[in-house]
Amino acid sequence: MPTEPLPFDIIFLISSCCSLSVLANLCALNRTLNQILTPHLYTLGAQLSESLTDAKTNPAVWALCHNPTIFTHFVKYGLKGNQTVTFYSPHKADETNKDITFTFLHLMASTTAYIPGTHRSMMSLLGRPLGVEDFNSVDSYGQTPLHWAAVKQQNWMWIVMLIQKGARTETRNRWGRTAMHIAAAEGNTEGIRMLQKMGAEVNSVDGEGVTPLGRAGDMGKEMAEMMLRNMGGVL
Repeated sequence: MPTEPLPFDIIFLISSCCSLSVLANLCALNRTLNQILTPHLYTLGAQLSESLTDAKTNPAVWALCHNPTIFTHFVKYGLKGNQTVTFYSPHKADETNKDITFTFLHLMASTTAYIPGTHRSMMSLLGRPLGVEDFNSVDSYGQTPLHWAAVKQQNWMWIVMLIQKGARTETRNRWGRTAMHIAAAEGNTEGIRMLQKMGAEVNSVDGEGVTPLGRAGDMGKEMAEMMLRNMGGVL
């Protein structure tokens, strides 16, 4: 015997009382429920992302690491980029494994610049959609999103966009290191090239009096050393 479809207000009442995973399963049941509940799912995801401070259980952190398309939907339904989350280390006794607090913008800058399977740039979210006004916010180690972007070769586009949005190239982290120091230590030649092109200082010294060239040498990054020397880098 055919069943009567549930009224929309009953469906919304059910969805408002269930968990994110249950709501996702409801959306997967059929096309009608999907069309009705998907916006509510993303709204709930955005709200949870703003209220959950543990990075391990935060939906937006998961989305950025596994499915950036979902993150863009969270932003569409109200998520802001300067929300802070914390990764709680299970090894707090270890000096190198401590809790770290950062914003969604930090994590974005350390991920792919393009949404997988599309030609859409994650950087299109910067500004009004993401509600970010401060592109120099720091994590618990004094690092800006630009420091995070300087780690990986493929993130050179983030370096350009962040600087264009007002990120300062000479901001120093807890150890006195700039984004150029980070790129040099990681052997990130694309990052070094773009930072220098965007006006970053090649010979700034960190808290231990070491230049980016010195950091590249300490880490055995020969290509980075060669590039920095060609740019006038000194020890």
